[in-house]
Amino acid sequence: MLLLSLFVVTGCSDAAVQVQDDSGATVEDASADDVHADAAVVDVAPPPIDASVHSGDVDPSFHGPSTTLPIDAIALENDAIVYPNGDHLVRLLADGTADGSFGNATPIAGTVTAVTVVSGKLAACGSGDNGLGVITSLFDANGALLGSVPATHGTDNGSCSAIAASTSGNIASAVSFANGATPRVFEYDITGKLVHTISLSYPVTDVAYDGSLILAVQRSATPKISRFNSTGLDAAFGSGGIATISLAPSGYSAGDCYVTVDSGSYLLACNAISGTKGALVVTRLSNAGAVDASFGQNGFAVLDVGSSAYGNGSRVVVDASKRILAAITDATSTSAHNMGVARWLTNGQPDTSFGDTGVALVTTAKSGGYVLAIQSTGRIVVGGAQGASALIERLFP
Repeated sequence: MLLLSLFVVTGCSDAAVQVQDDSGATVEDASADDVHADAAVVDVAPPPIDASVHSGDVDPSFHGPSTTLPIDAIALENDAIVYPNGDHLVRLLADGTADGSFGNATPIAGTVTAVTVVSGKLAACGSGDNGLGVITSLFDANGALLGSVPATHGTDNGSCSAIAASTSGNIASAVSFANGATPRVFEYDITGKLVHTISLSYPVTDVAYDGSLILAVQRSATPKISRFNSTGLDAAFGSGGIATISLAPSGYSAGDCYVTVDSGSYLLACNAISGTKGALVVTRLSNAGAVDASFGQNGFAVLDVGSSAYGNGSRVVVDASKRILAAITDATSTSAHNMGVARWLTNGQPDTSFGDTGVALVTTAKSGGYVLAIQSTGRIVVGGAQGASALIERLFP
């Protein structure tokens, strides 16, 4: 397909709007003088909650997807659910039914792996085909492709682990290349013009905005978060712009980690391994990058997810009551693993009112939870897989 050198943007005002990161959590609110005319209005009011329903129960009124391929990314567009499926995007209405108004989501030349909402539109990134590296694309609110820009390194294909959007409309894509070239974060403005290229030492597992600052999480046995301003590493964060986190309890090494901005502080969620045991470890960092010792137990909330080969957790999301949620895969063996959601109070203690002492499991066999978002009603949308196929469930808050 033809790749445009810049995004072609239409119908976009200069007013700032509320922006969500690719987890669906609000990054920052900004005042707006108007509403984008092309924003889709697709909210579907859910039925009232029955008095017999408990927090963490599966919502039987939710329909779920009929697509194949696991769901590794999700974004909410006025409570509608957008997720990648191969080379294109899919949108469900808020109740999980297919959205027939979503215009075929024009395919890109590659595989979409991450999606976010930006200025009333959708931005996505993924691996390009035939040596195109990584492609970042912009779609209008109804799924029509507005343009794409490639990030290449020689003729090597690459991968995009995460995408984030700022309130000003900038887009940051976290990129790695197949030949082991330097991992990078590419920042574009809303027209597709390259604003910054950030080079990093380790593979980037997540990226987020805190205002105009960019946070990049790097995969290392000892997790590292870097914060960048317009001139480079932000010396006010960590040590020279990098916060290195020693996980607790001791003996755990980190796999993929994810960051969520929460009112000036940062929540870091890491998949951790100790032998054959797996855990999701969550900690709160101050704006300066220091571990908050009052969070959880000595600064860390640790959730056992079973087998290190199959158990895992996701980026956390913060709800309107400041509770912290994550999608999980709870695994006891290769044949027994279930999608679930864990919820903690704002201080990192398990929310025992949710599910079974803070964890609600979906009983679908051989399923896994990879991503999570919260609708305006408070209902919890969790995406993942059953076997090799897509699975989305909705839980009561």
